[in-house]
Amino acid sequence: MKKTKEPKVFIDTSLILFALERRLDLFEAIDEALGKSYRAIIPEEVISELKRLSQNKHGLATVALEFLKKNKEKYDVIRSAIQKPVDEILLELAAEQDGIVATADNRLARRARRMKLSVLMPWKSRRKLILLCL
Repeated sequence: MKKTKEPKVFIDTSLILFALERRLDLFEAIDEALGKSYRAIIPEEVISELKRLSQNKHGLATVALEFLKKNKEKYDVIRSAIQKPVDEILLELAAEQDGIVATADNRLARRARRMKLSVLMPWKSRRKLILLCL
């Protein structure tokens, strides 16, 4: 029997902040949406973006960094070899590794869909996530 590998979920800054605003546990919401095991990946550039936001008095970014610190066993941090904006990095990593882009940013979600990537994003209820596959 062929073993299927876990899907890689590349998490965007917008989804982390969205989940905290809505008081959702990000990883539980992803678990529920996918219904199977997965590998959560947060590019180092997303964490850097949260650090920059927290220095600019963005309180939710500080909470996001604490949340990530408390849940560090639930995701992997990777450093991209490419020096581009965070959205570009997420799209390239997901495309290279046949991954899922997890975002609350509609513009990023549309770009991912045009690239034929699966997208995990908030659903109308805003209390759960939905997986859009191609």
